[in-house]
Amino acid sequence: MTDVCLILEGTYPYVAGGVSVCVYNLIKNLSNIDFSIVHMAPSGDSVKEFKYPIPSNVKEFHEFFLFDFDFPPPRRFKKAQLTQEVATLLIEFHRQVRKGNFSLFPKLYDLFFHSKAKVFEIEDLLYSKESWNVMTQLYNESGLQVDFADFFWNVRFIYLPVFKILSAPIPKARIYHTMCTGYAGLYGVVAKHIYDRPLFLTEHGIYTDERKIDITQAEWIPSLLAETELKARRDPGFFKKWWISFFEFLGGLTYQSADAITTIYSGNRLKQLKAGALPDKIMLIPNGIDVDSFTKLSAEACPKKKRQNTFRIGFMGRVVSIKDVKTFLRAIKIVQEDLPYIEVFIMGPPDEDEAYAQECILLTELLGLDSVVEFLGSVPPEQYYATLDVLVLTSISEGQPLVILEAGSCGVPVVATDVGACRELLEGRSEEDKSIGASGIVTPIASPHQTAQAILKILKNESLKKQLGAAAVRRIGRFYREADVLEQYHLLYRRYL
Repeated sequence: MTDVCLILEGTYPYVAGGVSVCVYNLIKNLSNIDFSIVHMAPSGDSVKEFKYPIPSNVKEFHEFFLFDFDFPPPRRFKKAQLTQEVATLLIEFHRQVRKGNFSLFPKLYDLFFHSKAKVFEIEDLLYSKESWNVMTQLYNESGLQVDFADFFWNVRFIYLPVFKILSAPIPKARIYHTMCTGYAGLYGVVAKHIYDRPLFLTEHGIYTDERKIDITQAEWIPSLLAETELKARRDPGFFKKWWISFFEFLGGLTYQSADAITTIYSGNRLKQLKAGALPDKIMLIPNGIDVDSFTKLSAEACPKKKRQNTFRIGFMGRVVSIKDVKTFLRAIKIVQEDLPYIEVFIMGPPDEDEAYAQECILLTELLGLDSVVEFLGSVPPEQYYATLDVLVLTSISEGQPLVILEAGSCGVPVVATDVGACRELLEGRSEEDKSIGASGIVTPIASPHQTAQAILKILKNESLKKQLGAAAVRRIGRFYREADVLEQYHLLYRRYL
């Protein structure tokens, strides 16, 4: 049995990014606590090499793949004995979930999945006539004129990874700590139910918000609204709404089950409260960085500028659609027309969404920016911050970006979209924080023109650039030191251990 079981979904140690950095630093710096890790990924093909080392205080590492199904085939199925009472319970569970009531979940879990208490097998849910009757009744209750085949396969695709999670072994730990809601949150809820141990939830970005973005853009989910693109934008359609409501269910279930919820800024807290979290469970613990390691950086270790009067603009992040690299590139084109001597570094892994990365490279060529924009891939950020004139984030969703903290501690002003904690990081959270002054400029989402104007405003005014950079150094040093953040998690763990 370990002290803490961390439950991770599509992040550390395989995926580079802010959440992974926070997880790694948490484990590495709390060396007196033993951890186990459960990592979930879509499939075995989606995991490659480790992007981070595994500290010695990680005693167990488990992983499973949500969409690699290995359930028994129909030919092994023995005739089910689902009673009408159980069928009614399944229907009532779905009705109650629509109302935000998740109280029947433990009872259904015990009936079908609890190794010591279950009465039925998973085949009873997959292949029995009684289960089919439940599905057809739910279909008829929907009152929608949708194709039943689409309905059936969406049910299967939604529930198969859920059944896999509910059937998975769970390592014993004194505390279970999930880094998101979603599938990882569901696993944590089950762990709490089986072992009667505390469950913690930490959210950097709000999982359900990010899934809404993914689902709205998804092409494989039937929309039933193909008549006009405009109509589809206003109303994503029944099946996309259904998938969104499924992830809202996982979020609500996790919020209600968690003993403690930590999040990184006040905007997240409001969303969690709206989704069903209780206010006395939520703690605000912002991300932090090792400020001293960044303030000691020297420009001598960084690549030299090609010209002395050249401005260097940086983008630090994964080359994926949620970071909206295309808006950044369009903004750079506007900047270039005003300031011809610029160097632009895009620093982040391109392999998470290779198709999108290729589109960004093509857009760079089409805009005639290939002479000023360099895609550097994954690079040590400390080699570049010291020579940046401005760092830019154009994300459409964020939690609390570590890159703003890192750049700010080096005195680099930031232009960032008004998402997540970006406004708090650049303008202050408390009155004391706000009195320091702005350390950057906040812009709207998907706005190349306003992003470009903010960049130009900083680059054309040397005194403003220095003022913003000095405020950033004071703010990060005062409120975002990693040691202070880790101490709060250490106290939380010790309270329950």
